[in-house]
Amino acid sequence: MEFLTDINNAFLPEIIIAAFVFINIFLSLFFNKKFYKTSQWIAILGILMSFASIGFVQAEPTYHAFANAFISNVYTVFFKSVILVASFFAVLVSHKIVRRKRARAFEYFAILFCAILAAMLLVSANDFLSSFVSFEFLALSCCLMSGLIKNYKAKEGALKYLVCAVVASALFLFGTSYIYGITGSINFDAIEVSLQGYQGSMLFALSSLLVIIAMMFKVSAVPFVNWVPDVYKGASYPVGMFLSIVPIAAGFALLSRILVIISNFVPVLGVVIIILALATIAFGAYGALRQKDMKRFAGYSTIVQSGFMLLAMGVLSPYSLAGMLYYLICFLFTNVALWAGMIMFFNSNGRDDMESYKGLAYNNPFYTTAMIFVLMSLAGLPPTSGFLAKFFVLSAIARLGFMYIIFLLVALLLGAIAVCLYFRPIKIMFEKTTETLHLTNKLVFSKFVFYFCTALTILLCMYSSKIVEFCELIAYSL
Repeated sequence: MEFLTDINNAFLPEIIIAAFVFINIFLSLFFNKKFYKTSQWIAILGILMSFASIGFVQAEPTYHAFANAFISNVYTVFFKSVILVASFFAVLVSHKIVRRKRARAFEYFAILFCAILAAMLLVSANDFLSSFVSFEFLALSCCLMSGLIKNYKAKEGALKYLVCAVVASALFLFGTSYIYGITGSINFDAIEVSLQGYQGSMLFALSSLLVIIAMMFKVSAVPFVNWVPDVYKGASYPVGMFLSIVPIAAGFALLSRILVIISNFVPVLGVVIIILALATIAFGAYGALRQKDMKRFAGYSTIVQSGFMLLAMGVLSPYSLAGMLYYLICFLFTNVALWAGMIMFFNSNGRDDMESYKGLAYNNPFYTTAMIFVLMSLAGLPPTSGFLAKFFVLSAIARLGFMYIIFLLVALLLGAIAVCLYFRPIKIMFEKTTETLHLTNKLVFSKFVFYFCTALTILLCMYSSKIVEFCELIAYSL
């Protein structure tokens, strides 16, 4: 009975997702050829049911499930909601991949649901063992999704993802083993208790750094970042949209919880994370400025945005954590809008190079206007939510005092460079050309996602005070 109670109070959304994994596997065995068109609707139903069930789990006070291996609270509920919303949009724009895969459509959604399940488990993990298992489950699912398309670029991207995941897992286990040797436990709550009165040591600092560096793989940050543009280029557009949000959100959820426990005993950790964040922004900005392919450009853009969110993790206060959560919400809808706009263009013209967007402003003014707002939000310019998101993150660093002013200046400089890289596609869309570009009206779901999420990038700025207050409540629950 305790097992059923744990499921009802903490794991109902995950159980529904797991059930739909088996439903898709069953349908792929017996009904894949005749009913492949229903696979997208079944996936939408599963995500909506899981999202609705979040209202039935216990968020206050924190619920400890399965021998304290997993928890459920306001913080985990928030990240699970982000994961399900991003997955819902990814499924909505998957119409073309369903039509292309046909007999394998159910297999695609089975793998997608495995990735959703792994991300939700990673959010709720309360010890290093459950974290590692969820970490590997998510990496394997994402690797399979990125290699679904039958071309060498997809296979190359999947192989790079797998190699980086293996190295990150090795570092994670190596660091965890030393933390276990020092504290005598792998449970986060027990580790926090055992560290009370602990003065810290070089060995604990080294093991903590290994764990944090391993987590950089999940949040697409330096040093595990070279795989991002190759995986995004080789994967299908819906998979690219999924990979650009869901694993990153799950990674930041676990990273913040680990930092809350160990940051007080490794003072240099905050500085290391800020340096990694700045290096991530610089790497993403430099890579994006050199790109001529929109999918690779979106990959480097994701690296830049992850770097800004990682800046808030280097400060780790309720204010900075609330800023990161607000940034994550803005990034969710802005990045979905970017990928949905790219999907609309690719499905209409069959091209994804940046030069193919030339002259788009003269033939599709509504699409161009919406894309400009999306790119402005990613660049951090008003009146979009991206401006306030970057403001909250940078102001958190400014609050640290004069010693951190150099980091703030470097972040501002990199932010200015990032503005330049996002104006490249805008400039190309206004260049004149003799070629006439048209966007088909058949892409109903993609158009809805694109314009709906674009509108939200502006609305999130208008109602930012309420949203930030909500994010502060979530941050204090951690």
